[in-house]
Amino acid sequence: IARTMNTTIRESILDTHVSLQRELDRQKARFQSCINETGGLGLAAKVEAKRVGHRQCRAKQGSWYNESSRACRMWHTFLHASDEAGHLENSGCGPAPHNLSIDLMHAYTDCGVKWWTDSIEEVEALRRNCSNATEEWRAAEATCVVAQGEFEAISCEYAQSSCAEISTCRTRQLSVLVDLEDEVAHIEARMKQEWVAVERVMCYLEVLSQNHTMVGASASYMVGNCGNTIVDTSSLDINYPIASGLNDTMTCGEIVYPCQEDWESAEYSDLPFGVRVAECLPCTLEGISGATTSVLSKTTASTSAPTL
Repeated sequence: IARTMNTTIRESILDTHVSLQRELDRQKARFQSCINETGGLGLAAKVEAKRVGHRQCRAKQGSWYNESSRACRMWHTFLHASDEAGHLENSGCGPAPHNLSIDLMHAYTDCGVKWWTDSIEEVEALRRNCSNATEEWRAAEATCVVAQGEFEAISCEYAQSSCAEISTCRTRQLSVLVDLEDEVAHIEARMKQEWVAVERVMCYLEVLSQNHTMVGASASYMVGNCGNTIVDTSSLDINYPIASGLNDTMTCGEIVYPCQEDWESAEYSDLPFGVRVAECLPCTLEGISGATTSVLSKTTASTSAPTL
């Protein structure tokens, strides 16, 4: 009997305790993982598509910025050289004469005119390259502003949808936890009762095994003592998530919204050199950054957009 008590009943109670705690912890984890169960309605894919489109646009804008800088620098370098004589000296006309010889002055001037005439097409080509590249850069910038707005708009929609999904998920999981905790509490009480019974039976068996060495009064005292023994059942205590302070309130701020510092840093900090994004417009949807949502109520509060 004692062996059965130790190897069967006690082990069964301990196994049940472990199983119950594991199931509560699993449901608690599912409640907490609701933050990850977002992006339904196909919005996640749409956000990614707009993100990729915006980045490709900014890459093109950055490329035209570099080309515009290069082309205009070449043109301006040519036009704003130190002085006209410097151009002519580099043209093969030789140094500017510093005497009053009319013939030398005419020869130098004729050489300079010929040099300017021969190079006018190159000068015009440099100006055209600068102008065209600048126009392409500005056109790309205008296109990218539109792409940025579309990306931020779908990101807001996704964030708001995510906030609603999290609230729905937590409402569902909280209901599961409430029912589970109620069921586990009843099982825990029965387990502890069984544990106390096992300990007292083990005490009775110990008395019986020593009965031949005891007189009647001593045996009766020991039997009575077994029935009054206070058994420590704290090892069978269950940690209940809700009772121990499970946070059943979510903050929509857990979701990073467009125009928040972390969001802008993640999305815009590594854009190509020379690219300056337009002002980010905060979400106007319900549940924007800072909102607190519980399973029973929802309030909203906005954050102002940073100045870029």
